[in-house]
Amino acid sequence: MMTRDEIKARILRLETLVIRHPQFVAAQDAILDLELRRPAAMPVGPDAGPPSDLVEDDAPFDFSEDGLEDASPGGGALTQYCVMIVGPAGTGKSHVLTSIQALPEMQVDTSGRYGDRRPVVRLDVPDFANPKQTVVEIMRAVGAPVPKRLTRNGVASRLRYQFQQLETRLLMLDEAHSFVDGQGEAGLRANGKFLKFLLNSCGVPIAMAGEELLEELRTSKALKRRTDALVELRPYSWSDPDEQLEFLDILGQLEDAMGFGTDAALSTDMELACRLYFASEGSVGLLTKILSQALKLALKAGASGIDRRMLSSAFRLENPASVLVADDPDIFVAPVGGRDDPFLVDAAKFKAMWKARYSAPPVDRSRKTGIRRAPKRAAQGLSL
Repeated sequence: MMTRDEIKARILRLETLVIRHPQFVAAQDAILDLELRRPAAMPVGPDAGPPSDLVEDDAPFDFSEDGLEDASPGGGALTQYCVMIVGPAGTGKSHVLTSIQALPEMQVDTSGRYGDRRPVVRLDVPDFANPKQTVVEIMRAVGAPVPKRLTRNGVASRLRYQFQQLETRLLMLDEAHSFVDGQGEAGLRANGKFLKFLLNSCGVPIAMAGEELLEELRTSKALKRRTDALVELRPYSWSDPDEQLEFLDILGQLEDAMGFGTDAALSTDMELACRLYFASEGSVGLLTKILSQALKLALKAGASGIDRRMLSSAFRLENPASVLVADDPDIFVAPVGGRDDPFLVDAAKFKAMWKARYSAPPVDRSRKTGIRRAPKRAAQGLSL
């Protein structure tokens, strides 16, 4: 029987696997391309000088009026751009940000002459975010003191100074759709101006990740010309031959990471692969969560592989409010309420479920094209 540490290591290996599929690579490249616009290194340490306390600072921290976004200090010399990574839940947006943080050149260094070096500053945007709330979170994240009274020039000088001291190269904002969700037209306009203010005044590019609502910021007047790229991460389509193969590639790499060898057979059993696609709705993140839960059940049971019953239990753990299925390990069962379990229904019922969602039966192209496997080294590495 495996120890808890051994089980933990196997699960961690699966959940931290970096699969550089095309959408993932496009998102990474867009973020790293922001470096091309970053200015030369600014002075750090005592010579940089602390932020001045602006006694005559009368620019209120208010972005609700037109024109304020153009009055940021620095004369535009530090103007930067942003990138937006958008997509539904489970498509791997946060995983892209994590992979950037994990790059060797983005690691935190505590041995600097003037203190910590933090190339990346990352935080989750609060729900229904407004500029004051967001800037307080950024200040706390970089260790800057939060003044009793926030002013635009004071915030700009403090953040610019702190980013210089930390040698910060990138600000990453996850859950950035909160800048749009429930904001209304006035809130959206104010948040767009605030983000432009950060780009103008702090000299650090911004990578934002969030659900599809985030796209509305790109079309706002403030950010229309400051968005370097918008990359969409979306679920794979089974009806597209190339995307079906790509999904099978990803499933095969996750299968390898589970460590069961040929006993798993998830990507070569096309009926089971269809059920996994249906359960995950083609999203890599949701697929990984289901397989991770099933792997934990298999390892705790001392099993040599994953069966449909384990996948069913994992599916219900990830969908607790939508699936109610009678507990019978020996037969395919019909649900007693909620959504049908794609791993337990028989083939005829599954085809009906598939047709109800996708309007046509699943197409098996595996005999025509086979499965392409990306090199394992590329799947496991983080260097770009």
